Amino acid sequence: MRFPVEYRGQEAGFVEATQDIHGIQFEATCTLHTQEVVRLYTQVEERHFKIGVLEPEDGVLRLKRLWTPETLRSFQITELPRRYYIDDGRPGCAPQIENHTTSLPQDPHMLQAVEKGAVWQADAEGGWLRAPFDSQQEQPLAFVLTACEIQKGEHGYVAAFHWKATESTCKSKNLVV
Repeated sequence: MRFPVEYRGQEAGFVEATQDIHGIQFEATCTLHTQEVVRLYTQVEERHFKIGVLEPEDGVLRLKRLWTPETLRSFQITELPRRYYIDDGRPGCAPQIENHTTSLPQDPHMLQAVEKGAVWQADAEGGWLRAPFDSQQEQPLAFVLTACEIQKGEHGYVAAFHWKATESTCKSKNLVV
């Protein structure tokens, strides 16, 4: 099925989403002209999921991504998402969500990583989980690594996962990636 992609309330392209036994295949084409790195998200109820980074190709931005049945189960998605938007990292990108939580989502992988002490929560309000990142080592945030930002920290690199943003950012208040 074909769905529109929004950018700051305006239509900026489309996503062809098809579901079969292999999962959901997303193919996005967007006409947004920018030098910024922009990401494609989908909104399912009050939850927002990052699909991936749109890349320039032949004068448009494109993305092709497959979510496997395992990914869909972990996100608790049972049907084809119908709302898509572009996030450029600045305030005002994501559709606003009225009610939100300030505690860690009840994801078993996330809770286990925090309980083991391999991952630390920056603060309950900011929604950042962080773990040391070394490409040669096992990753504590491996289950969400494609959704992490790799940041240079005081003692090397850190994988940072933003699960819930503050009021001042454009990411959703219930971000699940």
